[in-house]
Amino acid sequence: MYGWNCPFERQNIVTASLAKLKNNETVSAYEDVYSNPLYSQSCAAAIWKIVSENKTGAFNIAGRDRVNVFELIRKAATIFGYDDSAIVSVKQGFFKELVKMPRYTSLSKTKMVKDLLLTPLSIMEGLSFMKESYKE
Repeated sequence: MYGWNCPFERQNIVTASLAKLKNNETVSAYEDVYSNPLYSQSCAAAIWKIVSENKTGAFNIAGRDRVNVFELIRKAATIFGYDDSAIVSVKQGFFKELVKMPRYTSLSKTKMVKDLLLTPLSIMEGLSFMKESYKE
């Protein structure tokens, strides 16, 4: 999930990468880990709809596009006007993580669309909304 976080919260992959790009630092991003990233406001809207309409059961809430982390960060750089040449693609193991991330964590959005009548945002749409909501 990506979107603006409160100052006391841990950054997500997009906000952490944007902060590095702003400081002209290199960003290393996985080319072999895929998901369908979800804009935080889309998640909030889905949860609100589930609660307010008394829906029950399990719902996968996800973004429309399936991308790797490298692609996500490059798209964020484009939307926010940063040079993407500082973004380097790496494979799992580069960060010497204790536990490998699953390579594919894409979710089915069928129930989200059918039962909640919500259309998942594309990466570019979510990042554009994120940029529009930016306040310094």
